[in-house]
Amino acid sequence: MTNNDGLWTHRGNKFVIGTIHGALVEIEAQYNPKELARQSSAAWNTHPNTSARQSKTSQNYQWLEYGSTEPRTLTAELVFDGYENGTNVAPLVEKLEALTIPVDMRSRRASERRPQICVAVWGAQKLRCVVQSVATKLTMFAESGEPLRATCAVILKEVDAVAMMQADNDRSDLARRDRELTARHTRRANPPGAKIDFNDLE
Repeated sequence: MTNNDGLWTHRGNKFVIGTIHGALVEIEAQYNPKELARQSSAAWNTHPNTSARQSKTSQNYQWLEYGSTEPRTLTAELVFDGYENGTNVAPLVEKLEALTIPVDMRSRRASERRPQICVAVWGAQKLRCVVQSVATKLTMFAESGEPLRATCAVILKEVDAVAMMQADNDRSDLARRDRELTARHTRRANPPGAKIDFNDLE
């Protein structure tokens, strides 16, 4: 996403989600998130305690068997606000939601029969991921019914992008796209008056 949409206030370090193979899609935050929620989890399965042994405290032994470690997830809330300029934000929301939809189920390429792999970047922070879900609230509307403000809760799930692409026999240069996207959206300190987080949103 570029400043041509008339919504973005500056070219500082911005939170961005971009595809690293296939058609280029970049969705840049209008306002940087106030917070990022990260979650890591491991699956532990209850193991049957057939021995019925008792501990010294008279409590049953609790046997847990390690199953697997789940991919990390990252949750961010993105606001798109076109109220001041009367800009319809629906195309921006639809572009974000499209990252949960397979590219082309009729394609012969396996990597196109699923949603694209992305990278989420904010300054030095980076996560190669897939977009697991997008939950959107439309909160302001023009007289025509076009939405002028949207809040999107986005959940990203970490992936081994290289292994997935190799399994699909797709030799896209993930590292190059990653570097280019990161360079475009990582800038120097924000200029005076830049809106950088939710606290600046009136």
